[in-house]
Amino acid sequence: MATPPQKGRTAERAKLAGEQESILDVSLLSATLFAEQETTPRARILAKFISELLAESAVSVYTLSTDGQNEFWNPRATFGEAAIHKQAIPTTTGMIGDLLKQATAITRDASRLRREDYPHVDTRKTLLSLSYIPLIYKE
Repeated sequence: MATPPQKGRTAERAKLAGEQESILDVSLLSATLFAEQETTPRARILAKFISELLAESAVSVYTLSTDGQNEFWNPRATFGEAAIHKQAIPTTTGMIGDLLKQATAITRDASRLRREDYPHVDTRKTLLSLSYIPLIYKE
């Protein structure tokens, strides 16, 4: 059975969906990351790359750190209209704390989001959603 021709917005969406396969070229990102040796510059590169993919979004990159006794989240880079308090964030804090338990992406939309989920983030805008995506070394 032949598919009827698409008109208007439907055709435009189908065309965009087909084109989206090619918009995520990570070769430049990879080369740029490999050129940097330190964690903070790499975090800035990654945050900037992701913020360019997600319009009107704030992106922060954290690393898991330790002081020898305690583990904590260490903010490394932020792009967009949010600020991260420059302090060690306890691994039990809000949604970011859940990353250690699940080690999978976590997303909540505004209807399921509470201020307690992100107490370490300072933003002047209302959040529509919040996601944390773990990047796990050698797993």
